[in-house]
Amino acid sequence: MVEIRAMEPKDTLQAAAIHIEGQPHTFLSSLGPEFVAKLFAYTVRSPYGFGFVAVEGEEVVGFVVGTESNARLFPDVLRRRFVPLAFALLRQVLRHPSILPKLIETLRYPSVVQEQAGEAESLSRGVRRDWQGKGIGSLLWAAVTSEARRRGATHIITTVDEAHGVINAWHRARHHELVRTFSLYGRTMNVYRIALNANVL
Repeated sequence: MVEIRAMEPKDTLQAAAIHIEGQPHTFLSSLGPEFVAKLFAYTVRSPYGFGFVAVEGEEVVGFVVGTESNARLFPDVLRRRFVPLAFALLRQVLRHPSILPKLIETLRYPSVVQEQAGEAESLSRGVRRDWQGKGIGSLLWAAVTSEARRRGATHIITTVDEAHGVINAWHRARHHELVRTFSLYGRTMNVYRIALNANVL
């Protein structure tokens, strides 16, 4: 039986693998599972971040990571965890120097997403491929929206690459409003928003 619970440090490597499986060609995935796991761990340890996993026993089959404010989360993670993140990134840059411009561009994310007052954000969500189609994504979405509401958010946003047709369709089918677009890594990103009321799905 699948259980939804708060993400713990021991879960982050499995969550990172699910992220990379679902989004293999994104910049974050290119940094490798160990870096993604570290980033997830630091996010959920921050007072501005949170995460949940869907587990069967000790096996993580889905995850979601969110923030009550990316404008506060990013500086907090960098301030608290700068040294280990910097060392992890340096190893990747030395192996693949071409990622440096994208790394610099990533630091612009909180400003280009143009977070508005009261907006929490679902940063990353995924379900292991062999567990898809079983309603786990909806359970994780319910968990992240419930936590955002508990923290006082009135809306939740999600940034989706325009190229991810299935994910864009999921948000549009559930009447999430396309409120902003911006360019990141030379790609068009869509920002969807929905009010956090009793009927949010």
